[in-house]
Amino acid sequence: MKCPNCGFEVAEGDLFCGECGTPMPAPAPSPAGPAYAPPSLPSQQEGPLPNWAYIVLAVLSGLFGLTSCICLPICFGPLGIASGLVLLTSKNKTYKYLGIGMAIFSAVLTILGFVFGATMAVLPQLMESTQ
Repeated sequence: MKCPNCGFEVAEGDLFCGECGTPMPAPAPSPAGPAYAPPSLPSQQEGPLPNWAYIVLAVLSGLFGLTSCICLPICFGPLGIASGLVLLTSKNKTYKYLGIGMAIFSAVLTILGFVFGATMAVLPQLMESTQ
């Protein structure tokens, strides 16, 4: 950049000419970038279903798992596992971990239901044969 008074070469950013002391004009402002846009607020919905639906699915998964342990494991077991796996569709990590836990909980109780049912079916025969 040259001094407008004497033509001396002045370094960029200097406020005065080093030769004659003339104040240098302020540098032109750079073109502004894109306007500031505030971040959008996250939606209240954490996945394809509303939040309350995930809580209901977690409760149902636990109830189906408990019911499969007591009676009809072939019916309630898959329902408990499936409702636990539906929780995995959530974007919320808490619901995902809850879904994995409920699916495993239902699967374990379903297996225990089958073992309990088989034991109850075989136990009378075993008792009869020992007498």
